[in-house]
Amino acid sequence: MMTRRPARRPKHRPTRSRLAAWVAALTAATVLPVGLATVVAPPAVAATTATDFTMPAGGVARIALTPEGSAYNSNANANTVSRVTDGGVVTEVVASVGGMPMGIVAAADGTVYTAQFLGKTIARIAPDGQVTPAWASLPYNAYALAIDPAGNLYTGNPGGANVTKVAPDGTVTGAWGPVGAQPVLLAADPLGGVVTANSNGSLTRLDANGAATVLRGATGSTPVGVAAGPDGTAYVVDPDGTITRITHAGVVTPAWATVPRAPGGIAVDGDGDVYVSLASPGAIAKVSPDGTVDAAWALLTPSLQPGWVAVNAAGSRLWTAGLNTTGITRVVETLPPSAVGALAVTGQHEALALSFDAPTSDGGSAVTGYEASTDGGTTWVAVSPATAGGRLTAVLSATSAGSALVNGTSYDVVVRALNAAGTGAVSTTEAATPRTVPGAVGALAVTGRDAALELVFDAPASTGGSAVTGYQVSTDGGATWASLATAVAGGRLTATVATASGGGALVNGTSYAVVVRALNAAGVGADSGAAAAPVAPAAPAAPAAPPAPPVTAPGPPAEVTVTSGDGQATVSWTPPVHDGGSPISGYTVVAAPERAGGGAAIAPAALRGNRVAATGLGGERLALAADTVVIGEERSCTTTGTSCTVTGLTNGVSYRFTVTATNSAGTSLATAILAAVVPTAPAGAPAGLPATTPAPTTVTPPAGAAGTTAPRPATASPAGGLAYTGFPVLVALLVASLLLAAGGLALAAGRRRSASPVRD
Repeated sequence: MMTRRPARRPKHRPTRSRLAAWVAALTAATVLPVGLATVVAPPAVAATTATDFTMPAGGVARIALTPEGSAYNSNANANTVSRVTDGGVVTEVVASVGGMPMGIVAAADGTVYTAQFLGKTIARIAPDGQVTPAWASLPYNAYALAIDPAGNLYTGNPGGANVTKVAPDGTVTGAWGPVGAQPVLLAADPLGGVVTANSNGSLTRLDANGAATVLRGATGSTPVGVAAGPDGTAYVVDPDGTITRITHAGVVTPAWATVPRAPGGIAVDGDGDVYVSLASPGAIAKVSPDGTVDAAWALLTPSLQPGWVAVNAAGSRLWTAGLNTTGITRVVETLPPSAVGALAVTGQHEALALSFDAPTSDGGSAVTGYEASTDGGTTWVAVSPATAGGRLTAVLSATSAGSALVNGTSYDVVVRALNAAGTGAVSTTEAATPRTVPGAVGALAVTGRDAALELVFDAPASTGGSAVTGYQVSTDGGATWASLATAVAGGRLTATVATASGGGALVNGTSYAVVVRALNAAGVGADSGAAAAPVAPAAPAAPAAPPAPPVTAPGPPAEVTVTSGDGQATVSWTPPVHDGGSPISGYTVVAAPERAGGGAAIAPAALRGNRVAATGLGGERLALAADTVVIGEERSCTTTGTSCTVTGLTNGVSYRFTVTATNSAGTSLATAILAAVVPTAPAGAPAGLPATTPAPTTVTPPAGAAGTTAPRPATASPAGGLAYTGFPVLVALLVASLLLAAGGLALAAGRRRSASPVRD
């Protein structure tokens, strides 16, 4: 970059007609192929910065911009081509072409062409720097030079009153398009054809085949410049500052716009914005596609009289050469940034968390900061985002107006970026609500039920600014959690828990530490019994009141056996399958006698008139015969073990036995009434009576039957004696001679009668 110095007056200053021709070359350099670029209208007024560069003493005649942004300049008096890169690097002599170079253009591949007025040639400068001074020979002196998207070159020939076309391979068509006047300026239409501005003020369009159409008749005043936009619309600026607009279809709009001072050149960017250089003082006016004029879009050195203008497709770089200097000026347009992307806002406790992407365009100037608004853009506050996961993040702890954020209140949040040009486009609006987790549930009460727990509690006093979405329960003091379905009863929440939070059914008699908590969009709330901190996660779990575990009476004893003896019987059993949730505190055995002659034995308390009810196998009801009569007294014994001997029994009398178990909840159902058992006198009975040893009688309650048993048939005794089958039997051995000698002995035996199942 170089500071502009006072210009040295050239020895041969061009005439006004030559200056007009130089302007034409400028316009050719700014023709853009269709679809190259589109510039979106900025969200705010752009900022511009002008930088001056000193060029060779020969002065700048024309300017052409290459795709990478370098400005090539034809120096008519020095017969050379110079270059200034976008970064400000100046190369005073890129090529020596001779013949007074005037027009200059750049192709899409970066190749640069110059038209030599005196030499009647076109020089070619390849992207690699190779120079061909006389790449094509022309039949006339060339003032202006233009290029179309296909790479065809066009030169205006004032002496021949026509336009010459040069194909990309160098083939020359000398009188390709007759104009009928002296074409001193021309611009190639990207859609095909050429527009010429002629020395007498007339305008002519040549179609793609070179056929001419007069767009405007002679005015007597030579236009200052002509340029074509990407849609084929051409713009012509006259010395009085008026701009004529001509569509590709040929519709002419005279005085479409007017600039305030003497113009020096014209150019069009890829978005259709028109730029006109102004003298005294030096400035660049920008005309939007609707004709609105910004006469101070860029301010230049006051003494500069800018002439030829070239602009890039984006409109972010413009170059102009002074008519009274040997320098060139670069104007950089800085646009405000584009909108930030993908704004997301999440509510926190009295705060809002922001996440967004940086703008896709910084407008040509680095982003210097960001602002956020919580009221849709009415007020703004600066934010300093951090970077996390490739996105920008920030937290607002107050509104953009300076007040505190309130949980449960919705805010309309927008964000924008800033750079040297100003504030960028505003993002989309995201509504968000500050929030925190719910408070603790209140007054938790737990009651034990059969294999279940019943919960009653109050909803949290605070929802945290976000509706409660559910509840969770823990049965192990907060180690594990499970979802809890609730109902409302009497203004309180109720729930029944039948499964532990860690999995598995609840077990009667087992204590559980129960804790409940609420949930909302912010997360899980404080555990029941603990006060919730304003922002922190849930406080430590408070111990829950242990529920009263469900307890029931035990089931009946199992595997009961009876062995008779002398005036007594020993009964054995195994503990019940289910103790009801409480330890067995004792067992009771009852022996009930029955009279000889048959009839089922039953405890006196169970008698019901003429029929006696009892429990049989599988829980069915048993009916005893009407003649069943209980004789004698019941005998019983109690124990905490699993065996008990009932004494005080009468030998020879049939007894039936029942066993019950007792815990803290009560007494079980009795086992089924066992088959009759007869106590037997000891050895030494009257001679001739055989000793009889009954086998134990075993009764086993069926699995899953509460309070019922089923008698098992007795098996034969190992000694070969008589086996009792569950019915009283009196065994009599008649030894006639002994009984008669002893006075006779009559033995009676009860006959067996069995109870049959009946319905109540």
